[in-house]
Amino acid sequence: MKGQQIYFVALALLNQGGERILPLGGRNLRSSKRNSYDLPDDINKIILELLMRIIQKSKKIAIKLDENIESLIVIEIDFVTMQTIIPTLKQDWIRNGDTSLFLDKLKKECLNMWYADFKKYEGISYKKIID
Repeated sequence: MKGQQIYFVALALLNQGGERILPLGGRNLRSSKRNSYDLPDDINKIILELLMRIIQKSKKIAIKLDENIESLIVIEIDFVTMQTIIPTLKQDWIRNGDTSLFLDKLKKECLNMWYADFKKYEGISYKKIID
């Protein structure tokens, strides 16, 4: 990993007006300070920005989460893989909707992966999927 640019990216598996959409957003957060979920402290900013974009998009047509309960994902990935692999995985999922296949392929390309969730009175929590 030395010399690689590492990015944290939030993805949302959604359906809008009968069509699958997969908005994502991220940034380089090579911070040594990590929270209890082994994520940079600034990760919630990435989630918030993505959710704000989703809310803005939903003003035109209602949006719902994919059938998969874990529809909000955070990944840690190197820059080159992000630029070369993620667009293809995204297009494949939008086209065929196979969430299990998408997640399996994504896991193989990521350094780490978490599901994000929100619980009333607790806030955002993360469940680590791969190390």
